Amino acid sequence: MAEINYMGKQIPVNVIRVWCESTDVLKQGYPMCFNDAYVGDGLDEADPGRVLRVVKPTAALNYNFAGWVIDDGNLSAAKARFIDLAVPGGAVVVWTDQNVTKGDYLTARVGEYVMGKAGFRGRGTVRALQTIDRSATPGPVLALADDGIQSGLTQELGLAAAGGAVTGVMTGGVVFQSSAVTLASAATFAVGDGAFVGQRMRIVCDAALTTNDLDVTVTKHSVSSPEHLFFDADGEEELMEWNGLKWIQIATSAATS
Repeated sequence: MAEINYMGKQIPVNVIRVWCESTDVLKQGYPMCFNDAYVGDGLDEADPGRVLRVVKPTAALNYNFAGWVIDDGNLSAAKARFIDLAVPGGAVVVWTDQNVTKGDYLTARVGEYVMGKAGFRGRGTVRALQTIDRSATPGPVLALADDGIQSGLTQELGLAAAGGAVTGVMTGGVVFQSSAVTLASAATFAVGDGAFVGQRMRIVCDAALTTNDLDVTVTKHSVSSPEHLFFDADGEEELMEWNGLKWIQIATSAATS
């Protein structure tokens, strides 16, 4: 147990020390994932580096959430170095770009050092303990961090106006399209097999898409295999769960074919 200073208060947090591979300038509250892709002496070796080395959250590491950066006075150094992380299961200070009301849930967003819209409960998700608007200028917020299973994190697609194939989409967790776009052609990506029984995935269109749709192909789906899901209206979404053989549709408001 350690303490961090936030808004003039000493906050008790649970801490681990890890090697940060990133050379980015960091801030207190940035989310990090364990890099289990680290090869070290070979993937056949039980290399502890896979649970001691951390990087910015990525789509490939969305079930490897590690914790949040603590300001140790060395965050401005643009180099790989040892850092301290506040781990899930206690009080944390997180970095967010949301307008937060006490009690809101926030989840780490892949590809960024930020806590964004709520995903699933679990590691990588927190409940805010203060009300503060960070939507204009991202900043810290005090929160209580979920523990237990990995949440799967969240991802913002940020579709390009040209449309076409969307690469790097994570499997599992919550995938958002939050900006309105006029698509010159359909935007597409495919969802393959899940990794474990009970894995959930939610795809959410939070803004209108015009001229063309977001077309998601689910290779193995309980309705049909493959199943095509079409999103173009604000509020359309699909929630599904992997049962070991296929994605089971739990709820949907997307058009299908």
